[in-house]
Amino acid sequence: MPAYQDGKSAQAARAAFNAGVPYFSSAGNNARNAYEGVFNSLGGFHNFDLSYRHGRCGSQLRRRLEARVSRRSGFCCLGSRLRISNYQTRFAAPAVDTSGLVEVIRIPFSATVLRILSAAIAFASCVGFATGQQPNAPPSSPRQTLEDAWWTGPLLANSANTLARGHFLVEPYLYDVISPHTHAFGSRAYVEYGLANKFTVGIIPIIGYNKVADRTSSGIQLGDISLLGQYRLTQFHENSWVPTTAIQIQQAFPIGKYDHLRTRAIDALGSGAYTTTVALNSQTYFWMPNDRILRTRLDVSGSVSSDVDVSDLSVYGTTSGFNGHAEPGKSLFIDAAWEYSMTRNWVFALDAIYQHNGNTPVLGTQFGNKVVFNSGSSWTYGFAPAIEYNMSPSLGIILGARVLAPGHNTSFSVAPVIAVNFFH
Repeated sequence: MPAYQDGKSAQAARAAFNAGVPYFSSAGNNARNAYEGVFNSLGGFHNFDLSYRHGRCGSQLRRRLEARVSRRSGFCCLGSRLRISNYQTRFAAPAVDTSGLVEVIRIPFSATVLRILSAAIAFASCVGFATGQQPNAPPSSPRQTLEDAWWTGPLLANSANTLARGHFLVEPYLYDVISPHTHAFGSRAYVEYGLANKFTVGIIPIIGYNKVADRTSSGIQLGDISLLGQYRLTQFHENSWVPTTAIQIQQAFPIGKYDHLRTRAIDALGSGAYTTTVALNSQTYFWMPNDRILRTRLDVSGSVSSDVDVSDLSVYGTTSGFNGHAEPGKSLFIDAAWEYSMTRNWVFALDAIYQHNGNTPVLGTQFGNKVVFNSGSSWTYGFAPAIEYNMSPSLGIILGARVLAPGHNTSFSVAPVIAVNFFH
């Protein structure tokens, strides 16, 4: 074909068109600028006039199409649309040999019968073109929905959400706080109830059993018990930057043993103080590059305690014969937590924590002598990795460990933890 000139194929096509013979070019010969129209499976008429398609005046070719498809031909339907591509026919042949690219088809024509025998080679990937991707491009993974992500919650960080009115949650923990020569076995349970849609109340009972070297508690002991109330301030909504936030107040009551321990200090499981904790809890969601959900929490809490009357051997470091009181220092606790939804059922969780406790002065007398000493302030940091398995949106189990680093006036400890979360 001469450069920049109509070759034999184009000349033949023009001659056929001028003679009134219908001419169809291969739709795939001009990149993706192909005709695309609604496929009529009932054999109706198709409008191939592009001037009409673009809203301009012009003649409309409306001829009945009757095609018998060879085994090497086919149609690729994108939804309800038909795209015409390179084709071969059983009975018609190109007017000019174009090595498989159909340029001209001469078709006998009569006043009563118009026979066009054609077929289309299927596209390499109908779905790819339908979604605007390349034929061989892999489909992108679907974005995970909030409904498809099931959670138990990390080991330490409290939820910022509240229960719907009339619903309840039960989550018992079993743990063993292991430090040098010591095991502190215990259980802490969260029992919560949705009093109103934005307000949840609950109770946190604690029991424990201690082992130091070859000595053990005289039995399972009851620790301090706490009541809680949480009011939700804001609620997270997808595509919004506002997280779920809530104010939580916990009030601990001194139920557990803390003094008069005689010779069994390991029976202690309480503080003797009325402790009030105020926390600001927050929670939000992020979608990772792989479209999986990362749920995050950030909780900041502070605690103040009442003075405590202390006698004899106690958790405040006093010994037999002491009478006086302790003034527990204020405490600060910060917890940042992440939960990555690996699948609907499996979640990886991680807490990163920091805790600071103020100085606790102890004042009193012992055998007629004045006694004054201070515990000193302390701080520590740690983390708690865990794995969650959620059987359903309302039932899950979590297994992990809390690790505290040796900070200031604190020692290293590891606490394996397992918990079950049930919501109704």
